[in-house]
Amino acid sequence: YNAKCIVHITKSSHYLNQQHSNILLRHGRPKMYDTIQTISLKIGWTAILVCGPTSMITDVRNCVQQLQTENDAKIHLHEETFEI
Repeated sequence: YNAKCIVHITKSSHYLNQQHSNILLRHGRPKMYDTIQTISLKIGWTAILVCGPTSMITDVRNCVQQLQTENDAKIHLHEETFEI
């Protein structure tokens, strides 16, 4: 498998925008719908692992449900919630 991981960091870090093998670190919150749609259309079966506050989990869950309904996207969603 050729798995890739994109990690979005919302706090300051000296690790941002660096490539580590198949892991890319980026600053800020991604555009959820666009990101998930691009990935799922490009590679097919997709696993989304999201960890964050309830509002972010809800945004991601809604995007996944919308893509599954509109595009019959094959997406598995795993959620871990935490509050700051």
